[in-house]
Amino acid sequence: MRVTPRRGSWCAEAWCFHTRWCPYWHRCPSELTPLVLRVPIERRLELDLIPAPGWEQEYHAPRRLEAQWGSVDEDLENEGGSFRSVLHVVLPSQTVATEDYPAFARFCQAVDELTTRPPRLRRASDQ
Repeated sequence: MRVTPRRGSWCAEAWCFHTRWCPYWHRCPSELTPLVLRVPIERRLELDLIPAPGWEQEYHAPRRLEAQWGSVDEDLENEGGSFRSVLHVVLPSQTVATEDYPAFARFCQAVDELTTRPPRLRRASDQ
């Protein structure tokens, strides 16, 4: 993991737990045929972060996304200086019609953005 400065705080990068969805769905030939997801997709992505002394996790609201194609929901815990984020990603089995494919691809892009957003740290005295 690499930690880099970003807009007055520090950002932990390169902690992606899964393959991004958007590049995969963009390669599908769904402009011509419906996209059939025969099996539901359910992922649980868990991150435990224990900052170095003098650093703390910046607060952010839990990540949430609800759409007709699926959802992303985050549970957050902050206890004793450590931080836990648990993301639940759900895509039910479904058929995406060809005319709905651009909106479905945007949904997958949003899921990618939410599930790969790195945690941000700040010095404990920078409040």
